[in-house]
Amino acid sequence: MERDNEFYRLLRERFKRHRWEIAHCFFQGVDPVEITGISETGDRHLHGEAVLRLETAAGAIYYKPRDGAGTELLGR
Repeated sequence: MERDNEFYRLLRERFKRHRWEIAHCFFQGVDPVEITGISETGDRHLHGEAVLRLETAAGAIYYKPRDGAGTELLGR
């Protein structure tokens, strides 16, 4: 349960930090304002985290947590 709380806290923090990037990439510049609904779309992985469907005022997007290690290796 504590891990769930940390996962959702981190998700909200990331959403808040990247809100305007999300608006421009996914919603033609429309401010998504805040997350209004969250639903898990599959099984849990990566330390108990899951792919999530995020509902916002501007529409829905999917959040897929990952550690980025593979991306880092590709950049070398």
